[in-house]
Amino acid sequence: MTRQEMFDRAVRGLRAQGWAQCMQTAHAGCAYENDLGQRCAWGHVDTSLSRIDPSVYTLYNRGQGVAGQLSLIDAGWAQQLQNVHDSYPLPEEMEAAYRIFADTHNLHFPED
Repeated sequence: MTRQEMFDRAVRGLRAQGWAQCMQTAHAGCAYENDLGQRCAWGHVDTSLSRIDPSVYTLYNRGQGVAGQLSLIDAGWAQQLQNVHDSYPLPEEMEAAYRIFADTHNLHFPED
């Protein structure tokens, strides 16, 4: 999967849930998927992940899922993609941050 394909999955998924952070009420923290069916950025890229999985880097180091198939450089990029989700709890801030991320990484921001 290319960076553009991963970015597209994350952005389209986050947009579909109103740019809401994926929070898990059971442990009061971020999760790849929550009880409402929302996902975090990396959870939209790799839908095989369980609700509470380790960081993208840890998934890479363990050889798990999509992250486990990436190069080290792309795993670092994927962790940055996830970090944007984790750092911006307000929907309008998250969308703006992903637009900046797209510009910074020479990606097309999907408008559909």
